Amino acid sequence: MHVARCIPLVEKDAGLPGEKRRELAQAYADQAMRYLRDGVAKGGVDAAFIGVDPGFEPLRARADYKDLVAGLEAKTKPAPK
Repeated sequence: MHVARCIPLVEKDAGLPGEKRRELAQAYADQAMRYLRDGVAKGGVDAAFIGVDPGFEPLRARADYKDLVAGLEAKTKPAPK
């Protein structure tokens, strides 16, 4: 989550040229997703938590984030009777 929180900070960093801000924001987002996937693989990520925690807001528009959350939610839904 901490890496994801860096994304809006670097996007607003007026001390960096625009292209560098975009590159760093993308790098932070990619790293955050690697950490999330690793956490999921180890069983330490809860879909409800990452779905509502504001620290993950910078990732919510990403297709891979949406897929990850959807996969987690599908695993936690009770089986139909």
